[in-house]
Amino acid sequence: MTFLAPWWLAGAGLVALMVTGLHLLARRRPRPAIFPTARFIPDRPASAAAPASRPSDLLVLLLRVLAILLLGIAFAQPQRASPRRTARILLIDRSRAARTLPDSQTIAAAEQADLVIVFDSVARAAGRQSWRNDSSGPSTVRGSLSVALLAALRALPSLREKGDSAT
Repeated sequence: MTFLAPWWLAGAGLVALMVTGLHLLARRRPRPAIFPTARFIPDRPASAAAPASRPSDLLVLLLRVLAILLLGIAFAQPQRASPRRTARILLIDRSRAARTLPDSQTIAAAEQADLVIVFDSVARAAGRQSWRNDSSGPSTVRGSLSVALLAALRALPSLREKGDSAT
């Protein structure tokens, strides 16, 4: 699993630590002390912030921290990383613009490709090996890359089981 915005996780962790620290600083009643006169005693009940000797309301603390961490995970945008396989389509130009025969790199790429499309003015789907059997060499007509790209787009549904994307 990957996160598109992982800094939200770090921020949520810091906020959860602060909430935990504030929860442990509980307000409690101070120890009674004897005052010499009653006029210095405030009219409201006295309380002071002090570290709790024994934490209380742990379920409330757990729910607060859990809510903060879940919000951090939601804002971090988790993405399930699935194993990807790419189907390869190779376009080989046989028009007059490509007057050379395929070299060793082209042959090696064609052997690894899932689909080979040979094109000049017309695109033809060929197998991994059958495109080499075409001994005619470069044609004399002007090539059209858009025809080859359309043929590749039409062939994509047949490659669906070989990969979830194509190059």
